Amino acid sequence: MKHFDGVELRNETEAEVDIVGPFAVPDKLHFTELNDNNDFLQKEPNVKEENQKLRDKLINMEAAKNQTEDKLQSTINRSDSLSNQLEKSEKSIANLKAELDTFRRTDEMIECQVERQKSINEILYNKFSLTKVEQNEACEKFHSLEFENKTKPLTWFRNLKI
Repeated sequence: MKHFDGVELRNETEAEVDIVGPFAVPDKLHFTELNDNNDFLQKEPNVKEENQKLRDKLINMEAAKNQTEDKLQSTINRSDSLSNQLEKSEKSIANLKAELDTFRRTDEMIECQVERQKSINEILYNKFSLTKVEQNEACEKFHSLEFENKTKPLTWFRNLKI
């Protein structure tokens, strides 16, 4: 047997034995393999193109995957940030509600105090008005007594012993 470029060559007697012998099919397969290799060599540019296309597709898919992972991480970070803001806002709202309740109670207390002060003022005004009326009556009485005293002779002066 001789080898030529990886192809096994046989002489005629070996070929006849192979044809007659039980290994005739493997030789035919070997020959078929050679033909397939030739077809493979002819198809090789297409395979290379297909491999390059698949590599490019894989690279694009990996880039898209990385972009998607980046977007996901960005979204997760934004979500975490928004969750923190929401938590702070909820606490702030709770504090503001408590403060509003305090202001409402204070407002109610002040309104009660204002109503009480109005009642006190009304009572004092009524007392003041009554006192003023009494004062006016007393003034009138005093003036009338004074007038009476002026018109009467000064008896009290006469009764004085000097």
